[in-house]
Amino acid sequence: ILTLAWMVYVPYVLGNLAFIFPTRKLLLFEKLDKMGVFNIPIKWFIGFLIIVSLTTLFLALGLNISGFLGSGFLIIPSAIHLVATNRKPLFTKKHLMILIFVLILGISYAGYIRSFSPYPLSPGMDLFTHIYVIKNILHNSYDSPLVYPQTFDMLIALGSDTFKADLVEVFWTGPFLIFSLFSVSLYGMSYWLS
Repeated sequence: ILTLAWMVYVPYVLGNLAFIFPTRKLLLFEKLDKMGVFNIPIKWFIGFLIIVSLTTLFLALGLNISGFLGSGFLIIPSAIHLVATNRKPLFTKKHLMILIFVLILGISYAGYIRSFSPYPLSPGMDLFTHIYVIKNILHNSYDSPLVYPQTFDMLIALGSDTFKADLVEVFWTGPFLIFSLFSVSLYGMSYWLS
């Protein structure tokens, strides 16, 4: 659970710091700041790009610091974020109640899906390929049998290495996070469109 929390929290904090520190406010940042709760996925994605860029850079340079990256991404930006932000709360009580309801829907759907594949079983053969790629990233290797960039694998590698989590457990609990985020995103998109 800590690994999945790391995968949600750290990219958001890094993306939020990218919005706080520019000396010249860009028009895009001002518009995104006015979106309120709906800029959270955008900030998460910006932070995700920062994490993937730095991890790829360190892998390309051959620096074996993957063990320090996950902890560093957790501690340093969190401390800066706590010191640098003094904004009003993002969620009201009404928003929190709706968010909790939507999260319960997503978690219950993930529970239904996982009832057909008890632990440690996961559908598909991708699990073994992704575990191989993640282990390579943790051993400072950029080798991958995948034909697409292994960005999500980098995020799992850093998060699981930070808390020394078992990769099979991370993949098995992944749908609980994915379906929860999907339900929140679907609610946010439908709220924004209506």
